[in-house]
Amino acid sequence: MIRNTLREIFDEVDEAAQARRLLTKRFKGERLSEMRIARRAAAFLQRRGYSGKVIFDLLRCSIEDE
Repeated sequence: MIRNTLREIFDEVDEAAQARRLLTKRFKGERLSEMRIARRAAAFLQRRGYSGKVIFDLLRCSIEDE
């Protein structure tokens, strides 16, 4: 049980880092705080299989950073 929990935690961190790199590369120079672009970014990551939690957290952090 502990092993599974640790695996989930570390896999999520890797997934979030990968999603951030992909989002940065694809939407470089675009303002993710604009609703239209944020929706496109979310759909882009969804099509690549990222979880909703990772997408939400990533976009929320990106918007707060702007």
